[in-house]
Amino acid sequence: MFITLMGRFATLLFFLLLGLTVNADTEPEIATNGVKYYLVQAGNCQVCGVSTSHYHVGNGSYREAISIWGKNISGSITIPERFKGLPVTAICKYAFYNCKRITHVIVPQTVKVIDDYALYQCSGMNSITLPDNINYLGEYVFYGCSHLKNVTLPKGISVISEHLFENCTSLESVVIQDGVKSIQPFAFYQCSYLKSIDLPNTIEYIYQDAFNGCARLETITIPGSMIELSDNAFANCSSLSHVTFSNGIRVIGQHIFNFCGNLREIDIPRSV
Repeated sequence: MFITLMGRFATLLFFLLLGLTVNADTEPEIATNGVKYYLVQAGNCQVCGVSTSHYHVGNGSYREAISIWGKNISGSITIPERFKGLPVTAICKYAFYNCKRITHVIVPQTVKVIDDYALYQCSGMNSITLPDNINYLGEYVFYGCSHLKNVTLPKGISVISEHLFENCTSLESVVIQDGVKSIQPFAFYQCSYLKSIDLPNTIEYIYQDAFNGCARLETITIPGSMIELSDNAFANCSSLSHVTFSNGIRVIGQHIFNFCGNLREIDIPRSV
């Protein structure tokens, strides 16, 4: 009881510091298929990094509500563009956290942000439709989505966040659009079924352990836009047999291809 009260107080304090008006006893409004909505009235809503008043899909920052409601959501989820006349512009942190019975999610064009942990361990989800208007996919968004097979990333993102696809053990292919400049640590960690990845000519940084444990990855081409490959970026890629470097890369970290037993030869460009 004490912990629950403290959690509610912390949530209320968080919103007050942001200049938001929130009733700590407010219950989520129920839409179709059990999806919950919160209205946040603010000129500059810092919660999801969007500069307009809008509805948040899911349970917002009410972490205690997730354990009560989240696991009841199942099947295919279609998020509407508008709810009660207002645009749905963000899927908040923990919105569908651990909803193992979701199978497919359709995200509308109005959504620009999918925040951290939004679809964390939705292990039954086998596909998701993402609009190009999305400009931010947070950390751990698809962590542990073990049935997810193919993803086309939105054109609007420039960073593939930390742990974004970690432990997506059925993921076979990801389309990375031009405009992506960095792949953050552990982004594709232990994606053991990932067979190929085409890096765009805009990529500049691949950080530590980004593709560590991608055991079925066979070939990789590093484009000339690349500036730095950090430590262990392709470690434990046991099927990797061919790597092509374009001239331009400046920094190659330690243990980049550690335990890549099928990789026999690499030509390091003079730019290093």
